[in-house]
Amino acid sequence: MTKKIFLLILISMFIGCQDKSNDKKVDFQPILDSLENDVQKNLDTGERMLHTSRKYRLESDSLLNVIYSETLKLRNINSDSLESSQEEFLSKRKKIEDSLWKQVDSIYEETGISPELERMTSYGYVGAINMERASELNKILKNSNRN
Repeated sequence: MTKKIFLLILISMFIGCQDKSNDKKVDFQPILDSLENDVQKNLDTGERMLHTSRKYRLESDSLLNVIYSETLKLRNINSDSLESSQEEFLSKRKKIEDSLWKQVDSIYEETGISPELERMTSYGYVGAINMERASELNKILKNSNRN
């Protein structure tokens, strides 16, 4: 997973150094797929599943931010509309995340035990939401490459 973060940083630096005149964009789908596959492979071991789910949530959020930043740089896109849709997404995600963590907190308050399964599920669910949005933005990037 540390390799993924390093890879994301390298991709961000590479994209930032590209000549903007050629408007070539990176297709992030292989990176998205690789992250999903790595997470599933780690979860399938049955070890450190909470840790894996938490990292998935954080890495998917980082990757989403990178793809969103790249999408904002497109010349042929309505940036106000994109910013509005991103704010709407972030608002919905926050409501979902707050609801999930409220459930986790209530279990802890009731039992005094930290519910690892519920925490793992919460991280995984929010990570999946991030990945879905990242895929949507990646499609916008790919379609802009054809124009």
